[in-house]
Amino acid sequence: MGDKVPDNNGQESTADQHDQRLLEKLADMGGRLQSSIRLMSTIRNLTVIPATALNLEQAAEEVTATLVRDLDDIEGCSILIYELYRDRLRLIAAFGGQDLFVEERRGGNKELTFRPGEGVAGKAFQDNEPVFWDVDSPQSDLIKRQNGMYTPVSLACLPLVSLGRPMGVMNISFGRVLPFTNHRQRELILLSGVVANVIGTFLLKP
Repeated sequence: MGDKVPDNNGQESTADQHDQRLLEKLADMGGRLQSSIRLMSTIRNLTVIPATALNLEQAAEEVTATLVRDLDDIEGCSILIYELYRDRLRLIAAFGGQDLFVEERRGGNKELTFRPGEGVAGKAFQDNEPVFWDVDSPQSDLIKRQNGMYTPVSLACLPLVSLGRPMGVMNISFGRVLPFTNHRQRELILLSGVVANVIGTFLLKP
């Protein structure tokens, strides 16, 4: 009888799987590093806005343009400010990716308002908690739809709070379903804090 040849196929398969998992992990780490570098660059660009903007509206416009320009996958960004005298959130700035390639920015529907608790933005403001929404969400009816309005595939609604004062909401829209990994959620929440400080510079002036 001839000697039995050892079967190494199982060991080789396990090694291949291990190598594949290692490569995937390294790729993920590399992607997160690049994302963190972009995030730091974006934060730097945001922090100089109070020194250059003349008023709240200009600051909000520069914030929305900066986020759409600097971050991956974002289709649009808007900022709504809470007006106590009429108990409404009012749109003061909006910027979409398409606005990077036209001479005159549309700036969104400046007559758009929400009551606290109304729609995704109103819910985020009222609860003072971020809302990460997409079209497959059970709460898809939270999006306020009007004729001529763009409806996002996915949307992050982030409360803007400075020195304990709720000031408004920042909305960031995405063109694909479920873009909100835990890492991306943490980044967006961090950015909302930076943006709140920028907006607060103008709203909280004595």
